[in-house]
Amino acid sequence: MISSYDRRMHYKVTFPADYKNIPPLREMVYRIAILDEFDKKDAEHLKSVVDELCNNAIEWGSQPTSEVILEVYSDDKHMKITCRDQGHGNKLPSGEVLNKLDEEVQESAARGRGLRMIVRGFMDEITINDRKDGGLKIQTTLNKKHQTPNS
Repeated sequence: MISSYDRRMHYKVTFPADYKNIPPLREMVYRIAILDEFDKKDAEHLKSVVDELCNNAIEWGSQPTSEVILEVYSDDKHMKITCRDQGHGNKLPSGEVLNKLDEEVQESAARGRGLRMIVRGFMDEITINDRKDGGLKIQTTLNKKHQTPNS
């Protein structure tokens, strides 16, 4: 009898840098999270994280002919979501992006809070790196909360 089994899921989607591609990716990540028994609230938050990562990649790191790569890895302990752009837009180097994340944002600012408030607020880890061939790689991790059998 097998008491548990090691769940590992890895998905990699390369898509044209067009905002219309984001809704099905959000839904895909949500369904992966539910299938892998993440808390429903966390699964909803993951949709917002995917939305923010993909929107930023398209807006700041892409041109209409660019591609964006979204990778999702999930196992019994956590989910990692990685987004890569090609760096053909109004790209900032990773160091500047990290500095902006650490700066205080004024309450009246209508933009520029997504990575800091959404991604950092919902995820346990975030790393931002310059890609050798151009663009940024943003990797986030959400650790699975320990749940009781009835939760």
